Amino acid sequence: MKFLVVSSKYCPEYSGSGLRAHNTHKRLHGKFFTSFDVVTSSLENKGVKKYTYNDVNVVRISGVFIPAKFKGFLQKIIIWFNFPFEVFRCWLFIRTRIDQYSLLHTFGNSWSVGFFTWYFAKYHKPVVRELCNDIPSPYYPKRFEYLMRPIFQKENSMVIAISPMLENMAKSHQVKHVWQRPNPVDEDKFYLRSKEEKLRLRAELTQFKKNDIVMTSVANFSQRKNQEFLLSVLERLPSKYKLVLAGVMHDDTEGGRKGKKVATSAEYVQNIRKIIQKYNLSNRVQINTGFVNNPQEYMSLSDIYLFPSTHEGLGTPILESQACGVPVVANYLPGITDFWIKNGTGGYVCELNPEIWSKAVIKALDIQSQTLSINSEYILSKSSSDVIDKEYMNLFKKIID
Repeated sequence: MKFLVVSSKYCPEYSGSGLRAHNTHKRLHGKFFTSFDVVTSSLENKGVKKYTYNDVNVVRISGVFIPAKFKGFLQKIIIWFNFPFEVFRCWLFIRTRIDQYSLLHTFGNSWSVGFFTWYFAKYHKPVVRELCNDIPSPYYPKRFEYLMRPIFQKENSMVIAISPMLENMAKSHQVKHVWQRPNPVDEDKFYLRSKEEKLRLRAELTQFKKNDIVMTSVANFSQRKNQEFLLSVLERLPSKYKLVLAGVMHDDTEGGRKGKKVATSAEYVQNIRKIIQKYNLSNRVQINTGFVNNPQEYMSLSDIYLFPSTHEGLGTPILESQACGVPVVANYLPGITDFWIKNGTGGYVCELNPEIWSKAVIKALDIQSQTLSINSEYILSKSSSDVIDKEYMNLFKKIID
């Protein structure tokens, strides 16, 4: 099998969905001898570029303007100006290659995702679309829904929803075939570690000590990820509670929904630092800005993992941290956190109230290690990459045949 993977962003330009697209198809290639090419879009570049990333052939098709240089409504106008260029370049790419590919697999929203979906369907080729974010419709581009909707009524099309919330949304839009599954958790990275290993990682990666109670959150610094809220929680806890915030400074294109003004990532981190000074928390908070290629180590060194995001497609860290045997305190996101976190077993789910959260953090510490171990086994039985990859291949074979 040879797949065409189309993603709105792809490595090295960071996005969670782009990184998962890369990792997923690298694993499938290694396990099942599949092959794949990648076409990606970009908000941070212009023009067309061919490159190789980790032995993967990538073609980046961007417009004549760089949308990331603009904000708000002007950015939307620029994206529309780029539309004819991107579609034309996508057509030039695929017109002589369509017969090479067994299936189209798309991630995110971009003009290339929409065009290739239509083009593969035109040639009766299977189409698989992954819903990665909290979005109002499974179809993209929204203005061309009348073209997209019939495609996902066909037998050889499939929408993959990474949470029950997204599954319900897709079904409400009459998508015929929906596979609901969590993002895969790499069982070779996310697993139970010994107490000695936990303390070693803590000493290597943080300024905190053996007797501290360390809470961690690993995420892009953005208003949607809501790290700022955690400072209000920390302020209400005794001084032995410490907080590690780690993640890349990257402007969040999902953060400005519903016309809300969104601070840049740099502005957001600057505001976090001001609040730390205001609350006199400097010796209790560690901030690491930069790409985190070892989130499993940050989770394992922790006593509690915190997940205060205001909206998500899933939130893979809530699975990964539980796989590491670390309880999670998370914002209540219906069909997501309440589905994957069992109160008193894998952590606690509660509304975004600092007082309630501080009490939940203390309660999470009382969850027995044996309970966390059993919960880790359960999470991996449902979401390990080995389990998910086998289901992927069964799905692909079914709709290709």
